[in-house]
Amino acid sequence: MTEPGPPVLPPKCARCMQDAGRRRIERSLRGRTASVPYCTRCSALMGRLALRRLAVALSALLVGVCTALALPIAAPGIGVTATSAISLGASLLPVLLHALLPVLNRTSEPPWLRGAWWHGDALVCPHEGFAAIVHDRNPSTLQKAQRREPRFAVWMGAPLVVVALVGPWSARLHHPTVRILNLTGDRMLIEVDGAPAVSVDPTSAESTEAGIVVRVPAGRRRFEALDATGEHLVTARVTLKSGAQHLFAPASEEYCFWFESVGYGRQAFEPTIRPLSGPTRFWTIPARVKLWFRPAPTQATADHRSTGGVVTALRQAHCAEAPPAARAK
Repeated sequence: MTEPGPPVLPPKCARCMQDAGRRRIERSLRGRTASVPYCTRCSALMGRLALRRLAVALSALLVGVCTALALPIAAPGIGVTATSAISLGASLLPVLLHALLPVLNRTSEPPWLRGAWWHGDALVCPHEGFAAIVHDRNPSTLQKAQRREPRFAVWMGAPLVVVALVGPWSARLHHPTVRILNLTGDRMLIEVDGAPAVSVDPTSAESTEAGIVVRVPAGRRRFEALDATGEHLVTARVTLKSGAQHLFAPASEEYCFWFESVGYGRQAFEPTIRPLSGPTRFWTIPARVKLWFRPAPTQATADHRSTGGVVTALRQAHCAEAPPAARAK
């Protein structure tokens, strides 16, 4: 079955039935098009409508994105869900204004803005005279204008989609991850800035599942570790960096942590070890670290035909069992 072609429209303005000198394309959601004729005055009015819609879409995008980027910084206690909801609400403000404020002075203009628009496969024509001519030429296409004219174009929803994506991304960026290890042998309670954050079960063996990962607002923070009875163990005043990974291992002085790098292919080299040290046992982990608490794969034979690469792993072990180079001095 072939798709129907564009409807045949008379050379009269679809809004006022004056002689038409310009045309504007109306597209349906199903891909059909109609070249709607307008006089010079009504065509200028359609230009105003298109410009207003563009301004509304850009305003929604600007307000929503700026809110999504600024809110996690201005109110760091707000989580991902709240940031997304508030950002979407802010982006809807220009859309609501567009819906509430009239585009025209309705006392001197027809009660419709456009001369024709698509509803499914039917072309809606509000002007009775224009509709009668279109019906004679396209009886299966025309639908008389008893339907309310849509105030919004489909593409105006694009900014809301962008804001819905930027909101969670911004909240996660400014709420970096902190992996907390409990190497004490008993359950540990962690407080952040005086508020209970998480309870961590003990672990000792190196494992990719060890510890608990939490998200904490970026900036200066106070981490406190308490034992199961509530007795204070250690306090760490640290700075969390947006978008970074962090590791906190309180009361773990008997354990050593180190970066282990292995090269492959043309970049092959002997594994190198760089220890982690610090009195607070809190570290910002570089983005190049791809593996946590497991060794990097070893290369059985050198392959100089491939460009290869470098893999860096974060390792941990009891200092008595760690490589000598991993023991911080």
